[in-house]
This record gives sequence, structure tokens and C-alpha cells, in this order.
Amino acid sequence: MNKIIVVLLTITFSAGILCAQVGHNEIIKIENALAQLPNISNDSPKKLLVFSLSKGYKHQAIDYADKMLQIMADKTGAFDVEFSKDMQIFNETDLDAFDGILFNNTTDLEFSEEQRKSLLDFIKNGKGIIGIHAATDNFKNWPDALEMMGGVFDGHPWGSSGTWAVKNTDPEHIINKSFNGRDFRVSDEIYRVKPFNLRKNSRVLLALDMKDKTNLAADGVLATDKDIPISWIRKFGKGRLFYCSFGHNADIYWNEQILAHYLSGIRFALGEIDAETEPLPFDAKSQINPDELRNYLDQSKDYEYGQSKAIQNNITAYLRYSAGSDLIVNAENQFIGFLKSDASLAAKQFICEQLSIYGTTKSLPALSELLNKDETFEMAVFAIDRIGSEDAVPVLVNALDKGSAVQQIAIINALSKVGSEEVNKVLLKYVDNKNENVSTAAINALALSCNPEFIQTLQLESDDSGVEKKYAVYDALLKCASTKSSNEKDSALKIYNRLISSGNPYNVRFAAFQGIVMLADHPEKLIYEKINGSNEDDRRIAIQLVNSLDKKADLSSIASLLFSLPEIEQVQLLAAFKGKNNSALTRVIEKALQSKNAAVRESALKSLVENADKNSVKVLAEFCAQADGDEKEISRETLSLIDGAGIDQEIIKLIPESAGKIKNELIIAAGQRQISEAADVVFNETVNPDPLLRKSAYGTLAVIGKQELLNGLFQNLLESDDESQNQEIEKAIVAIAVRSDVEETSQVILKKFSLAKKNLTFNSFFSIMSQIANEEFLPAIRLGLKNPENEIKTSAVRAISGWPNIEVLDDLYNLSNSNNKIYHTLAFRGYLRIIQQDNFFPDSEKNAHMRKIAETAKDNSDFQLLLSNLSKSSDLNALKMASLYLEKPQLEESAIVSVIAIGEKLQGPPDEEAVMIMEKISKKTDDQNIVKKSTDLLKKWREKNN
Repeated sequence: MNKIIVVLLTITFSAGILCAQVGHNEIIKIENALAQLPNISNDSPKKLLVFSLSKGYKHQAIDYADKMLQIMADKTGAFDVEFSKDMQIFNETDLDAFDGILFNNTTDLEFSEEQRKSLLDFIKNGKGIIGIHAATDNFKNWPDALEMMGGVFDGHPWGSSGTWAVKNTDPEHIINKSFNGRDFRVSDEIYRVKPFNLRKNSRVLLALDMKDKTNLAADGVLATDKDIPISWIRKFGKGRLFYCSFGHNADIYWNEQILAHYLSGIRFALGEIDAETEPLPFDAKSQINPDELRNYLDQSKDYEYGQSKAIQNNITAYLRYSAGSDLIVNAENQFIGFLKSDASLAAKQFICEQLSIYGTTKSLPALSELLNKDETFEMAVFAIDRIGSEDAVPVLVNALDKGSAVQQIAIINALSKVGSEEVNKVLLKYVDNKNENVSTAAINALALSCNPEFIQTLQLESDDSGVEKKYAVYDALLKCASTKSSNEKDSALKIYNRLISSGNPYNVRFAAFQGIVMLADHPEKLIYEKINGSNEDDRRIAIQLVNSLDKKADLSSIASLLFSLPEIEQVQLLAAFKGKNNSALTRVIEKALQSKNAAVRESALKSLVENADKNSVKVLAEFCAQADGDEKEISRETLSLIDGAGIDQEIIKLIPESAGKIKNELIIAAGQRQISEAADVVFNETVNPDPLLRKSAYGTLAVIGKQELLNGLFQNLLESDDESQNQEIEKAIVAIAVRSDVEETSQVILKKFSLAKKNLTFNSFFSIMSQIANEEFLPAIRLGLKNPENEIKTSAVRAISGWPNIEVLDDLYNLSNSNNKIYHTLAFRGYLRIIQQDNFFPDSEKNAHMRKIAETAKDNSDFQLLLSNLSKSSDLNALKMASLYLEKPQLEESAIVSVIAIGEKLQGPPDEEAVMIMEKISKKTDDQNIVKKSTDLLKKWREKNN
């Protein structure tokens, strides 16, 4: 246990030290109340952490609760208790010492991600959490914890000065034993809680009695305040939770019945007693008065569209809480009477919407009366449709003939969901309705019934119908065929064959032919016949459907047709071959690479990705070698992606056997495919006389090279006289080195460095050392700084200027003082780059380094760079430093930009000097954007200082 963050409060402490606000008389009251509780003998009492920190409202009752819990632990022996107000205790190690955590009136606590995990793991793994009163006023942005607690504080209309009626919702429950099965009244502040699945995952033990007139009359009570739980328990993972809203007023802590309730709840959470946790449904009848709804309905009779929906919202809440109880039956009866009243249309529409959710067949007669009136038809059919009973069918059918075309369509759509034989017979009469929209609605409604009479009617209709109706017929026939395809294959094929005729639209024929293909035993033969036919549309359809064929299908006959097709169809067929992974296609696709048409070649490349075998490697390498532009990139991508047995081994085999551009493509492919086994054969190409092959070899070794090749690469470097080649070798060495053992690699580099003779070689070694940045290289680089050869020294300066950490700051500062322009510039920029890295220095130290390096600045370009770096700071001293350059004409503009940028990020309040600097800027420039920014900052600063 971390003794810094947990304060152990034992019973030997005096009352004055523990609870400064708890007087002697109050302590006596607490002790007397607790004396009535049973003494629980326990050789190994559970350990309870009481956490009492409040970041929001601080309850005076905290001290009373702490004192009560200390005395409860001492008097009953039910548990040992420790107290803390330090958030650092929420870590796995410290929490492991406890069996339960009690949140005593805590508010607005914020947990880090690690602390969140520790708390949730604590309860999920089998321990307990207890909440007193304000414990639900936490975790506001933490959904998992809100779910654990059951809800979050949402106000307290029932204030601490009132006396409120409490309903014992579970009289026989072991934790409610002290209340003797009775309801009671209490003077305390009761929270309204916004629930998080509270009634679904918790067992509510106590709640406010929301039929009680005093409770209902409290200031701030809402019509939605029906279910106000006060105390509950639940399981969470393997652990347990107990919460009780009592605990705002001090005298709660010497209320004997409530303290007994708390003791049982704490013991449950600690796992000391078993208790039923199965959630209880909300008892609507005990909490809701049916007269409420009657009053709401009376108030809503004159409601008009656009007015406040407050009363409607109250009705919605009433229904939500009443769901599943007899109150809903009563509500439906009241709604039926409401529909027969002289209420406004807007009010009746709202009631119809509620009947669509809660209504039964009992409402149908009243709704059927509304069907006969144009102004109420729509709301009535909406409700009847959603009630969805078979008893609604006669009501809808009876209204069908009488309605307008729009009304008939609405009724047909409602009837379509019934799908009975009786309904189908009615709808068939409307298939040839004079109004095409009505006819179309009937056809759509009948589509899924698919009886023979209907199919015959549809086939007759499809010849001479209007466009919209005709498409409805097509859609219905396709749905029918799809329905029949599983058990009436011949009937389905008959419909599909009717639809595949050339007179029908392309998309209809496509869907029909797709249906035929799915039902065929050998669909590839059907597709072959269509592709080999003369009808262009049929060929296009068949080509598209090649992709739907099983991978095991014999596609050789279809592939044989490829080169007899127009080029656009060759592209389509090759695209359809993609993903088939069919060896019968491979050679045909490879042959397509010889096409004169670029689109055909591209389609063939994409198709080869999943159809290639090892014999395709050489074909693709040869194609890559002669391709150019985008086609070369696509072909290289294809060679890198093809998948199959032996392909990588074939590439390794072909590299030494090939020559020129083909060899080059194979080397590149080895890198793109990351074939590590190819490293040795690729290394052999680093001495190839062809510079193109050498370059590709070094590039590939940067990807797949291994540590064992470093000696050979360094030997190449030592022998090279080509600066461009040296750069390629450097890239390969660095890439391999960062993947290899650092110490071993560093020793190889230093050993080979000792053999360097040429200036060019020194340049490369220093560059490599700088990129790898092992501190063992610094002595060699610093020795290079003293080399009399200017070229070698410059290389060393570049290396140390590119060094990534602070080990070289003194070197860079000294070099920045150099009169050599190159040395100075490299070092100056390198120094600034290092100090700007976030992980090295705080802003205050960065500014000190800025001032130091500024002393070495030689020209305006240095100062411009310095100001640019200063602008990244959020430190007041950086702002002041940047302001020093406001009076230099060539630097004024950059200085203004830097000061503004720092000011916008400034941490902490600005002082008087900073304000004066910003006022100066606002007067110094004509740039209105800068003026606005500076004046906005001044306003913000003054508000902050006030």
C-alpha cells in the first residue's frame, strides 16, 4: 500500500482530528443508532476504501458519513475501513489491497485512462463498489462507469428541507429488512437520476412515491418524473454495486433504519451476504395516476401544428412508463373517445400516432370512421397499417373502393403486408386499374405472393402497359421467379425465359439471365453460347456474368473466344476473369498482353494478379522491360502482387539467368515482394557493369538486405569513385543497419572507416554515421572536424549538424562561431533543429539556447530562421526575445509574425511588458489581419488579468 496516497484513519484518532465538523452530540447520536445494529463476528473482515474527494459541489455531510462509517466498522466488526482523497490511489497495485470502494458524496471526479481501467477491473474481477448520495454526480464523460452506477445526477427537485414519501419497492428483500416491509417518509435531498439501463440491469429497492401529492408538488418536478429510484443493487462482471441517494442531510447518519440499510448494502457489495439482484420491472400502476392522462388529453384538444408539444411530450412519457401494464388498456379506451370528440386535426393525428404503437383491434372501429373523411384518412391508415392485425383487413378493403387514387395506393400498401389469399384476390382487381399509379401499387403489393393467376395477369400486362407500370411488372416477375427458384425451378425458368427476350430492357434481361445461370447445372455452357452469339447485348450480359461462375467451373471454352471479340468486350471479359484463380485462363491472359490495345493490356495485367503461376514470372518481367509510363507502373505492381506456388523461387532463379532490362525488373520485383531469400543473388548484381542494374540492386538490398552483407557493401563503397553510386550504397547500408544488431553493425562501420582513403569515401562514411547516430561514432566525426582537407571537414560538419540529439550541441555552437559560411550555416540550423525537439527541453530552456545561438547569427537569413523557431514557443520570454527585432527594418515583418504566433499560444498571464509589445504591434503595421489579431489578444489578456 502506498502510504503517501492513502491516509489510514484508525479508531485511535480523536474525533476532532478526524471530523472537524462533527460535534460531540452528533457522534453520540451516530453511536446510539449504530448500537442497535448486530455485532458481526468476522475473523478476517473485508477491507473498505472510503473515497471522499469532491471536485465539484462539496457536501458538508462528507465528514458525517466518514465518521459514521468509521464507527460502523468499529461497532459491528463487519469490515475494516481506510479513507483517502487522493486520486492516485486508483491504480491496480493500491486497489488490490481492498475488497470494496465507497464513494462518499464525491462529485465531478475525472479519471485517467489507466485509472478508469483499474476501477472497472476492480469490480469486474469480483469486488464491490458502493455509492452514497452524490456518488452519481461523477463519470459524466465515461459511459462504462455510468452503466456501472446505473445513472447520472439529473437534478433534485426534492430538496433537503422537504419531507418526502418513499416507496419500499421490494419489501421482502434482505437489504430492505430494516424498513419492516413498510413505505416511509424521510427528510433529505433526493436525486433524480438519468438512467443508463437502470431498470434492465439493477434491482431497485427504494423509490420516490410519485403518487404522493407532496412529492408531485415539489418545485421543478416534471411530467416525466414517474420513476425515481433511490436505492438499488446490481451485479457487474463478477462484482457487485450498491447505491443509495440518502445522505445529504447530517441526521441521515443517525437514522437507525437507513444505517441498517447501508450496512446490508455494503456487506452485499463486499460479498458478505447474498441478495437477489434480478431486475424488477417498473410498477406503473403503483406510481402513475390514470387521471393524469385524462387531464393531458383535455389540455391537448385544441392543439394546432407549430404550437408547443409540451403536453404531447407528457402523454408520450405517460405511455412509455405505462407500457406493459393495464394502464395502456385504459389509455387506448381514452384515445378512442378522443378520436370521436371535436378535437383538432393536429391533436387527432398525434393520438393516431400513439395508437400505431400501442393500439389494438379495439381501436379499429374508431379508426375506420376516420378513413371515410379526406382530412383524417392519412392519419387513420397510418395507425391501421401499423396495428397490423388480420381484423384490420376488412376495414381497409371496405375503404378501398371509396377512396381517391392517392388513398387507394396508401391502402394497397398497407394491405401488401398481410399477404393472405383473400387480400391477393382483392388486389388482383386493381392490377388493370385505369389509374396507372394504383395499378403499379397493386402489382408491387402482389409481387411476393407469386400465385399462377397473378403471374398470368402480369404477363398479359407487360405487353401494352405504360413505362412505370411495365417496370413494376418486370420487377414483380423477377421477384416471383426468385421466390420460386428454390422449390419450383421449372416455374422460375419459365418466367426468366419470358423476361430474357430481346424486346425487354437490358437490366431486366440481365437479371433474368442471371437467374437462369444460377439455376443451370452447367452455367458456363449457357454463357459460352451467349458470348459466341451475334447479339451484342446478350454478349455483354454473358460476359458480366462470367464473374458469377464458380472458380472450379471449366472456363477454357469461354477463354477460347477472347480474341474473336471486339476489343472493348475483350477488356470486359478479361476483367471478369479477375479473381477466378483458374489455370485454364492463365496462358490466354498472358497472350492478351501482346495486344496492340492499351486497355486490353491493362485489363490483362489486372486479371493476371490472381490467375498467374510461376511460368507467368518471365512473361511479366519481359512485359515490364518493354513497357513505359503508367503501363510500366501497373505491370510492376502486377509482378509484385501475383500469388502462387513457386513464384518467389522463380524470381530468384531467373535473376542470374536474365540480362538487361528483364534482369532489372526481376531485381525490382524481389524488393517489392520482400523476398529475403533473394538477397545474395541481388548482391551479386552490385558489381554488374550496367549502372542501372547496380542502382536497382542497391535499392532492393535496402529492403531485403541482411547484416551479413554489410562487409561486402562497405567493400563496394571503399572501391567506388562514383558519388551517385555511393549514395545508393549509403541508403542500402543504413536501411540494413537499422534492422540489425546496433553494436555489431557499429563495429563493422568503424573498422571499415579506418580503411577509407578517398575524400568521397569519407563523405559517405560520415553520412552513414550521422543517420545511424550511435554515440560511438562521435569521436571519429569530431576527428574529421579537425581534418585539414576542406572536403572531409565539410562532410564531418554535415554529419554532426544532422545528428539527432543533444550530445553535439557544444560542437554545433563552436562551429556556428566559424567564419566559414558553410560551417556556420550548417551548425546554426542544426543547433536550432535539435533544441526545437519536444523531448529535450522545456520552453524556458529552449529560449535560453535560442539566446545563446543568436549571439552567433551573422546575417538576416540567420535571424529569419531564429524568429521562425521562436514562433513555435508558448513562453513569455520567447515573445520578448522576438520583440527585440521589431526595430530592424529587414526583420520587422518576421518579428511581428513571430510575436503574434507566440502570443496566441502563450501559457500563463502576460505581464505589462508583453502588453506594451502587443500594443506597439497594433500601431506599427497597416496589415489589418495583424491588427485584428493583436487587438484580439490584448482583449483576451485583459479579460484574463481581470
